[in-house]
Order: sequence, then structure tokens, then C-alpha cells
Amino acid sequence: FQELTDFLHGQTMLLKSVGFSVPPVLILGQPAIGKTHFSARFAELTGIPFAFKSMAGVSDAFVLTGLDPSWKNSKVGFIASTFLRYQVANPLIFLDEIDKISRDRRHDPEHALLELLETQTARNFFDEHITNVALDISKISFLATANDLEALSEPLRSRFLVFTIPAPDREQRRRIVPILHRDLLKQLGLRETSLPTAVRDFLAEQDWDFRQVRHRLRQALGRACVRRGSHEALRVDDFDTSARRTVRMGFSL
Repeated sequence: FQELTDFLHGQTMLLKSVGFSVPPVLILGQPAIGKTHFSARFAELTGIPFAFKSMAGVSDAFVLTGLDPSWKNSKVGFIASTFLRYQVANPLIFLDEIDKISRDRRHDPEHALLELLETQTARNFFDEHITNVALDISKISFLATANDLEALSEPLRSRFLVFTIPAPDREQRRRIVPILHRDLLKQLGLRETSLPTAVRDFLAEQDWDFRQVRHRLRQALGRACVRRGSHEALRVDDFDTSARRTVRMGFSL
């Protein structure tokens, strides 16, 4: 993430006196390498209001741009609701997996994205649910992720600065794994403890993506508690390295 980090740091310093805002950024890389975590962490460190929206399977533009009040169950779209909720001009909106949006010729969400990501139209944005009120959303920073650049149309690709994130090497994994361990303990409300070096090196060697590492870590922490009474006593043999298998389950009466 070094190139992306350098870019965001430079923009933060450049605009520190006028408020952070960057052109649309697309983070391209294989699944579960930390794209979402990176964006959330950046927003946390800078204090920028952050809103997350998964675009996988989204098939209608009204999810983003609202639905006319004449329709039953109509509501404000995600963009306007984020803008109004935070009451700031420059929140950070994270659109996850935009390469997995569904295509509907009548209500294609890509058409809405093209307008949202264009500065000129973003200065005069209308949510379908909020009649006669134009919003200037041109200062919103959009960060998006995708696994497959070819799944995006050329017009949509052209709206973004694209940063390709390569898969981490072993040394990078050795630095990342303790962070995943620390964040997992924090999420679970457990006392923070250092990850044993042997466990760190073991996890860095495995052919698991970071989502799998988190799952395996959580399972291993549970085994450590059962076997030795504490999650702090984590060892390499607490990890199940066998292939996934189907377990038959029954019911007791």
C-alpha cells in the first residue's frame, strides 16, 4: 500500500488548511489483502467521517441516489444520507467491490456512479427522495475497491486514479499478521498480548489470505483457552492445518 499511502499523505498535507478531499481512487487487488481495512484505518487516523457501502449485487441506482417519494417504501439514497448524517462537506465514502455490481439496463447503478464521480455533476446533485434541493457533493472523497479491472466499463475506469496493490511477500506478511492479531483481540474485547514469534512466522508462511488468517486465529485462540485456560497461551499447534472437510451433525433428543 506504499504508493497509495504516499499519495494520500501528500494530499492530506496539501489540503490541510482547506479540508481533505481527493479525486476518486480505485484500489485494485486480489480479495482479502486488506483493502477495506486500509481505508477504514486511514479514515480513523485522519478523523475523516467514514461511510462504507458494499456494491456487490447492487442492481438499482436508487440505492445510491434515492427513490421518489411517490413510491412505497421510498427513502433517501446512501450518498445523501451520508452527506446529511455527518453534516460535513467532505466525508470519505468507501464503495466496496464495484466490479460486482449487477447490470440492469433501466436502473443501472453504473450510470449513477458516473455522475457522482464527475466533479461538474457532483456540484449539483439531486437525491430522488429530496425534491427541489441540490447538494454539492463535489468535496466527498470516494475510495472504491475492485478485484477485476476488466469488469468495469471504460467510462467508469476513467473516473478513477487506480492503485494496484500486489500480494504481500513473506516479510510483509510477518509485519501484517501481528496487526491482525491485535485488531482481533480488540474486536473481541480481550486483553491485548503479543503474538508469539513462532506463531507469527507460522502464519506468514501459510497460503491463507488475510480473511482466512483472521478466521484461523479466532479458532486457535479458542483452542488455546480450552487447552491451557488463556488466549495468551497461543501456540502453533492450536492451528488446524488440515484441509476443510464436511462434518456430519446430528440432533440430540
